[in-house]
Amino acid sequence: MQETIDRAAQTGKDVDFEHRLLMPDGSVRHVHVVARALSDESGGLEFAGAVMDVTEQQEARAALEGALGEVKKSERQLQLVVDTIPTMVWGARPDGEIDLCNRPLLEYVGETLEDLRRGYSHLLHPEDVTEVMDKWNAALTTRKPFESEHRVRGADGVYRWMLVRAAPLRDEQGNIVRWYGTSTDIEDRKRAAEKLSRQERELREIVDLVPHHIAVATPDGTLVYGNHVFLDYYGLTNEDRSALPETGRRVPLAPRSWHPASR
Repeated sequence: MQETIDRAAQTGKDVDFEHRLLMPDGSVRHVHVVARALSDESGGLEFAGAVMDVTEQQEARAALEGALGEVKKSERQLQLVVDTIPTMVWGARPDGEIDLCNRPLLEYVGETLEDLRRGYSHLLHPEDVTEVMDKWNAALTTRKPFESEHRVRGADGVYRWMLVRAAPLRDEQGNIVRWYGTSTDIEDRKRAAEKLSRQERELREIVDLVPHHIAVATPDGTLVYGNHVFLDYYGLTNEDRSALPETGRRVPLAPRSWHPASR
């Protein structure tokens, strides 16, 4: 403090600083000193100003800095926990801007959080972009959970199928304060489902080539499946057969095919 006063006296400049005072009772008070340099009639230098007690403001500032420090500490701890979760986790502001990504997600896409803040649609497969963004915008508008299966490009340039889900976090008044979401790699599941579907089609094609009647029916005699030979023999159409697995339609087999004397 003395150095500040001496320097002001030498340069003739105004002063504005804070310092602590040790009071007779041993307490410490914070004061803010403001003074303007003036010349008296003889050309000498004098200072006119005020001294204000800012102890409460200093204490409030210290408390705020301490609270912010705890918040930052909690954020670091949260980030550490999120980074250890073995799936891709992300968070967004109420308007949908990404502001949180855990390490697995960043490592998969090969980008930083700042990159994703500026946008992420370039990571979506070109065939999926419109549908995904429409769904996400609809979720933001309706404030309802989001779910989508789409392809996301990895750091290696390869697209993999992801199951992406997000749900809003609301305050006591029901306002959305954040969105939290997960992105789960379902590439293996998709490939397995495609393989199973392909095998089923191949099996049906093989069965249709068998020159015998092959059919599957429920215990009450309702047809579930029949090969071409079977369907042609009983006068059923391809429309009848194709409708079975997709719509759950059942064709009563017995009344239509049995001889009256055999019923």
